[in-house]
Amino acid sequence: MLTAYLIGGRPASEVSWKNYNLGGNVPFKIEASVSAGYKDITSLKNWDEFGTLGGSYVQVRNELILGYVASWGAMGVGEKKLLVRHYVYPSATSTADLDALYPLGERDGYTAEVVLRLNAAGRQIQQSSDGKLHDKTLNPGGIVVTTEVTTDTVMTNVLKPLRPARRSN
Repeated sequence: MLTAYLIGGRPASEVSWKNYNLGGNVPFKIEASVSAGYKDITSLKNWDEFGTLGGSYVQVRNELILGYVASWGAMGVGEKKLLVRHYVYPSATSTADLDALYPLGERDGYTAEVVLRLNAAGRQIQQSSDGKLHDKTLNPGGIVVTTEVTTDTVMTNVLKPLRPARRSN
C-alpha cells in the first residue's frame, strides 16, 4: 500500500508542504500496514503521482501489476491509459485493444521511458530485436540470469542487478 504522512491531519498528497513540515518523517511510504502518523492513500492516480516518492520505480510498477491488472476488464479508458504508460496490462491484451488506447509509436515511447526508469532504479533492462524486454541480474552464485520483463509479471528484487543503482543528491 502507498501511505502519506499526515500534516495537520491531512495526507501529504493533499497539501503543500516543506521538509520542515515532516518532522523528520518521509512524506510517502510503500508498506504492508499503515505506520503511525500516516494514512493509506492507495489508488491508481496516487501510485502514478506519488509512488516513486515512497520507493523505487520497480516497487511502484510491481504494486500497479499486483493491484490493478486483475481488474483490467472493469476499468475505464483513463485508468487503462495510465497503466499502459507504465507498461502494465494483461499480457493477453490484443493489439487492437491497445491501439484503441494509444497508437503503437506512442506506446513504444512509454515503454522506452519505463526502461529508463527501471534502469535508473538499478535494473539492466534491454530490448531485443523482437521487441521483448529482458532484465539481466546476478544470482547468488554470481551467474548472469536473463529474465523477460512482461506487462503483467512482477519483477523480483531478490536477484542483484549487474550494476549498482546511481544515487542522486
